[in-house]
Amino acid sequence: MQEKILTFIIRDEKMLALYSEPHPEHGKGDWFVVTGGVEDSESHETVVTREVMEETGLVVRETVFLNWSSIYNWEEDICEEYNFISFVDLSDVILNEEHSKYEWLELEDFIERIKWGGDKKLLREVLKKGMNREKYFQKLEIKDYRRKDE
Repeated sequence: MQEKILTFIIRDEKMLALYSEPHPEHGKGDWFVVTGGVEDSESHETVVTREVMEETGLVVRETVFLNWSSIYNWEEDICEEYNFISFVDLSDVILNEEHSKYEWLELEDFIERIKWGGDKKLLREVLKKGMNREKYFQKLEIKDYRRKDE
């Protein structure tokens, strides 16, 4: 199983949405957040910091694990992805090749814009709590999105 992270980036009460063009390695184009794979023996927090820097040029000053993860199929792999919030300071966003544009959005606009395969009402509640450094899930919640034919 491949370990991954997903992080929602927050600056001054706004959330960063990143647009990715369709790409063979990254899938269909749409509005997303930062994701990335764990390399070697990195901690999840280290991966969050590294991926945010690589994809946006932003420096993470604080991460909050949301006690929320998912398991899903990606091509031939099974991935387990751990969800975080990353708080960043004011600075310019510098996109890498994975993204072509970005927007800082209020929570409601972010929820509407972002591509999300799960329940957006739940996403809203988790993010509201997380933005205040609180946990919606008191223990680890894992959602299994794998195809049922495996």
